[in-house]
Amino acid sequence: MTRTRFALPAFAAAVALVASLALAAALPSFAFAAVSTVETAEVTPSYPNPVTGEIEDPGDPNMVAMAESMMEGVTFPYALVETDTDGTCYVTLRFNLADQESGVWMEASTDGGATYADVPAGELTAESAEENTADWRFAVPAGMTHLRSHLGVIPIDREVIYFLTLGNAVEGNAAGFVQTVTPGEGAEEPEAAEAAEPATTAEAEPTDGSAAEGTDAEEATPEADTEAAGGIKEYNAEGRDVTGGVSEEPGLDSGTIALVAAVAVVVVAVAGIVVFVAYVRPKRARQAAAAAAAQGQGAAPNSADADETKADDTEASPRG
Repeated sequence: MTRTRFALPAFAAAVALVASLALAAALPSFAFAAVSTVETAEVTPSYPNPVTGEIEDPGDPNMVAMAESMMEGVTFPYALVETDTDGTCYVTLRFNLADQESGVWMEASTDGGATYADVPAGELTAESAEENTADWRFAVPAGMTHLRSHLGVIPIDREVIYFLTLGNAVEGNAAGFVQTVTPGEGAEEPEAAEAAEPATTAEAEPTDGSAAEGTDAEEATPEADTEAAGGIKEYNAEGRDVTGGVSEEPGLDSGTIALVAAVAVVVVAVAGIVVFVAYVRPKRARQAAAAAAAQGQGAAPNSADADETKADDTEASPRG
């Protein structure tokens, strides 16, 4: 087979592929949204960088012990971690001694604390004059666990740099933060779990064993919230939540199946037309031309024989 005969089918296949891709691009997307979650995570403050051990704050190096104690006193030991159906993650942090602070901005790390990058400015979501606290909410990269905090401290008239590590997250809003995400949204079969109502900062708060200064409110813990939720979740071999008998992946509806079938028919039809136009029809034309040429070559000798016979008859006839 010649190179041309190879090239034509390849060209037809390429045109069919382009047509199928164009049709696929015109189809609606069937991608599912992320499932929203709400968790409470423990927050561990550290004056030096917990990965490198270096102190990045420009303060007095002889005051490290006092600085670490201050960071622990300023930082609330729990944070709210919310992920919406777009996959955007939000972390809400609470800071004590709010009347001594002029604001805070954050940097987040996506590589385990080796490097940090700015995140959008935080939003002040709640304040408590009674408990002297302020809650700040930041949009951060999903899955990050390390933050570098720049906290404005009024008495020393500068920002203090220290680090926060998030871990040991449990489901729910155990610390009573202002909550904006409803867990379970975007699921194929949303669980029958009621979202926690937004709570004020004056409600009970989890602590690491010591009461916050200026409050006698009864405190709650993430562990207590987990026990209150109750129930046992079931998972299949693929790790999907099948609590309540949800074990099957959602199938395509009849409209989607018909659309896919129509696309397949169109692609096959386009491929057939291209093959016919680019290969079959030219081949038939060449065959017809060859047959016509063969017939013309066969007719020439017969005509010559007829002329020769006619001449012989003329010579044999009597002359007048």
